[in-house]
Amino acid sequence: MREQIGALLQEHGWGNASAQQLAHWNPYDQNASADFFDVEWMFGLMDGFDVVIGNPPYFNVETLGAKSKYAEQIKKNYAEIWMDKSDILFYFIKAGVNFVKPQSSVFYIISNAFLFSDKAQKIAELYCAEIPY
Repeated sequence: MREQIGALLQEHGWGNASAQQLAHWNPYDQNASADFFDVEWMFGLMDGFDVVIGNPPYFNVETLGAKSKYAEQIKKNYAEIWMDKSDILFYFIKAGVNFVKPQSSVFYIISNAFLFSDKAQKIAELYCAEIPY
C-alpha cells in the first residue's frame, strides 16, 4: 500500500525522492526510524506542536566527524547558531523551538553547565533574556 502511495505522490507532482521517502516511512514499526521529519505529514499538524519534551543526547558535534553528512546537515540547517566543536544539545534546543507553535513550550532535561558554557553563547543570545543564577 505504501508503494501505491509513493506512485500516487509522484503522479501528483511530488519528486521521486520525496515520494519514495514518504512511501517507505512506516509509522507502525516501533523499531524503524525515518530519515526525515515532517510535522504535518507525520502527525497531521499544520502549525507545530503545543509542547516539546525531551532528553537530548550529550556529545560534541565533532564526534560525528567534521565532514560527516550529519555534521554538514547541522551546519547548514542551524547556521545561525553553528560553532565548531559545540555540543549537539544546542541544535536540539533550536529544533525543539522550530517545531512548536508560537506561545508554546519546550522542555528539555539538560545540565545547568549549559548556562555557563562559552559554546552556548549563540543559542543563549537567541532564547535567554537573562541567565538565572
